[in-house]
Amino acid sequence: MGRRDKIIDETLNRYPNVGNRTLARLLVEQYPELYTVESARSAIRYRNGAVGYRRRAKVKVDNRKDHCTLGLPPGTTQVRPPLKFTKPGKWIVTGDWHIRFHEENAIEGMVRYAVDNKIPNLLLNGDIVDFYGVSDHITDPRYASPSDELDVLRKVLKSLKKYFKGELVYKIGNHEDRYERYLYQRARALVGIEEFQLDNVLNLKELGYRYVTSKQHVVLGTLPIFHGHELPKGMGSPVSPARVLYNRLKASGVVSHHHVYSQHVETEPLTKRTHITYSIPCMCKMVKEYSPVNNWNQGFGVACVNSRASTEFRVCLYDRGKIISQI
Repeated sequence: MGRRDKIIDETLNRYPNVGNRTLARLLVEQYPELYTVESARSAIRYRNGAVGYRRRAKVKVDNRKDHCTLGLPPGTTQVRPPLKFTKPGKWIVTGDWHIRFHEENAIEGMVRYAVDNKIPNLLLNGDIVDFYGVSDHITDPRYASPSDELDVLRKVLKSLKKYFKGELVYKIGNHEDRYERYLYQRARALVGIEEFQLDNVLNLKELGYRYVTSKQHVVLGTLPIFHGHELPKGMGSPVSPARVLYNRLKASGVVSHHHVYSQHVETEPLTKRTHITYSIPCMCKMVKEYSPVNNWNQGFGVACVNSRASTEFRVCLYDRGKIISQI
């Protein structure tokens, strides 16, 4: 066997699943004195018996060993892949309304902003409804019942459709999770029945909203957006949720859940690529039973997906009936 044939056989044995053209380039890089891309590719095809019937009989039988296989059944994936939107356009990104503890003036101000700035798409980024009555914590039943909250929610979702004519997306947060956790703990016989599934309880399909499950997230252009509860444990209540988000992602991103605005900028030392992370404020009452004294903000995010599917993002802060800043 000549040197060239020996090199070809060794390369095929080493890289059994690599394409012919890629192997040819590899051979040219390693042995430029012996091959060109075309001659290497022809030699590989010859050794694989792919040069025609008359010459195929002369080719040495390929004795490469098949990869070992255990015949394992496929594993179960519990989390759906992110829901991605790459079409150019503007989005309102908002969360933490906690109906019926929502701040109606802030929400109406957000809608006016969207109409004035011709923003057609809406991402409701979790905790839109509170599900106060099915909380694991001790609650006062006089405040709000689940049926009362759902009645208000459906009216709000229906009203929003008048002003947002593009994509409507409803992402499940940890407060919506309270409903399914209640089923798992106290009404297991109802789990899996279509009428009791959360998206049907919220009437999302009927109202024209895309449904994003609890641990699933949304990507607008190139920007991943999380509610916050689906991230690894340890987020807690940090001084800067945006900084903690960057430490989790090592990339740009947006998170709700913490009820405060924060921003963090980080540049990779070697690549000099800059990443920006944000946490967006809430749209609920500033004082709640479990947190009567806090530093929450009210506001929402605005995302702009451009024609290259990259995304610009800013946060609008709301205070006492008006937008006070666009950051």
